[in-house]
Amino acid sequence: MRIQLVKYIEKKGENSMIFPHEKACEKVILYKIAKKQKTMLKIGARYGLNDYRTVRISQELDKLITMYQELNFSKSVQQHQV
Repeated sequence: MRIQLVKYIEKKGENSMIFPHEKACEKVILYKIAKKQKTMLKIGARYGLNDYRTVRISQELDKLITMYQELNFSKSVQQHQV
C-alpha cells in the first residue's frame, strides 16, 4: 500500500489539491494506526513490552505513522507551492 500511495502522490504533481481519494487514504491509515495501537497495548500488557510480538507490532505501527507523516508532508509542500 505504501508504494501505491507514494506513486499516487508523486503522480499528482505540485499544483494539485487534496482529492477525496487522498482523504480516504488518510482515514484508512489513521484507522490502521488506532487499531495497531490497541493491539500493541493489549499484547504489551499480556506478554510484556520486550516480547517479540510487542516489538513486531510496534515496528508495524512505526511504518504506518511514517506513511501518514509522508502523506501530510507532501500535502503541505503542495499547498506552499501553489
